[in-house]
Amino acid sequence: MRRVLILWVLLLLPLGLLAQGKMDMGKNQGSKQSMGMMKAMQNPVTVSVNSAGMSGMNAKMKKMMQEKEKKIQDLEARLDELEKKVKVLENKDTHLVLGNLKFWGYLRMRYVDSLDKTYSAISLEEITFNLAYHPADYITAWINVWWHPNQISLSNVLSGVPPYYPSEMIGYTYFERAQAELKLPTLGKYTQSFRIGKWYRSAFGIPPKYPNRKISDYSLVAEAFTHDRVTGIEYISSFSGMINFAVSVFNGLRIGDRPFGPNNPVNPPKVKIIADREMFGVGPGPLSEVTDNDKNKGVSVKLGYQWPAGVSYSKAYHSNGKYFQFDIFGTNGNRLTNGDLKTLTDSNKLNIPVDLFKNRNKYRAGADMRVILGRFSSDAEFFYGYTGGLEITGFHILGVYKVLPGRFDFLARYAELDTHEDFSNHRFDSEAYSALWNKRQIQLSLKTYLAKWAWIQTEYYFNFEGPKGDVKWNKVKNDVFFIEFVFFYM
Repeated sequence: MRRVLILWVLLLLPLGLLAQGKMDMGKNQGSKQSMGMMKAMQNPVTVSVNSAGMSGMNAKMKKMMQEKEKKIQDLEARLDELEKKVKVLENKDTHLVLGNLKFWGYLRMRYVDSLDKTYSAISLEEITFNLAYHPADYITAWINVWWHPNQISLSNVLSGVPPYYPSEMIGYTYFERAQAELKLPTLGKYTQSFRIGKWYRSAFGIPPKYPNRKISDYSLVAEAFTHDRVTGIEYISSFSGMINFAVSVFNGLRIGDRPFGPNNPVNPPKVKIIADREMFGVGPGPLSEVTDNDKNKGVSVKLGYQWPAGVSYSKAYHSNGKYFQFDIFGTNGNRLTNGDLKTLTDSNKLNIPVDLFKNRNKYRAGADMRVILGRFSSDAEFFYGYTGGLEITGFHILGVYKVLPGRFDFLARYAELDTHEDFSNHRFDSEAYSALWNKRQIQLSLKTYLAKWAWIQTEYYFNFEGPKGDVKWNKVKNDVFFIEFVFFYM
């Protein structure tokens, strides 16, 4: 089409000039036309000369057409080169590539206000250092290291207790990902691969990595079920790019807690969430409570459908395309350990009465759905958790609207987490039992892009909690407001 347009323009100009010239000649010589024709008929030589002139004109036109054709070809070559350069600029990221190695990272800094008048700070949240090694088409390895400069042991410093480790004086360093992927041979329309190491589970929910969360912090429900990484082996497969299957075998997650509201070192959070926490390797003594050194492994399985076939969620999201995904998943295999029961019942931890537990069984199940319709997208997840007789359900739904793509995004997420306990006798009204309280959360966010690799995110979290049926919802002032700057480097 482009070639036709160029040829049309280049041909139209000389033809138009030629037509204009003929019109002018027609005006000046219209009265002599018939006489000229009669003279030409009476003189054969004149006819011959005119025929020779026409032949010369045809030769000139042919030569001109050849020159125009060559110019068109040169112009097309230049346009092709320009298109390649534009695509390179459009796809350019902040990664530094050296042979088979790729380096990148980002930093997050925020001003945060706990709104309870006890905590307000400018905080350097994290700096990441990420490396990917891709020596062949069938293998890739990743190492992601996170450094949290602000997470020194402030509670210990304020109380006069020395930090547990020297590194705590300069922040907290965390290996967020250490994983390798081996792609197996394709069997017709069936693709498959193994992942070995540590990262989010692909076989349980939507992995809440930073690009998937979209809102800066984890949701209430993700804090309970999917926040922590696992160490193990995963098998990931797809048939025709539409039917997806994954299974994970990993060190069984332990029971722990997470704060609901600002993680305030001056005024520790009063409301707690029962959470599945990361399990480490073999460890002696007190560390045995947070290690998986027996056969108590966890197994997760996920089956899902997506459309269009073979299109990644990330590609559809950034191109404002169309996408649909639905998955069901479950986890079983690891039972409650002695360390889990201690965490659940200890008055200094979750403080859940022993009589609420009936056995040591622990399993999780759920479903997720993702939809993209141009500039609008939505993610939703539902979870069910059984912990020794204690039942917990939760769901959240995220909506994103790109008000001005590449400039402003508006995001909102609603989440619920319920324990389904009997609160009618007011047994659990005290904040000491906040782990059993039902919880609600509304997260609002405005994302303002400074560039493709830098933005400012302004967020407010409305946090509500209380015994079920209690009219005094939001018993604790634990809303959060912050303004965050994110910058990707390399």
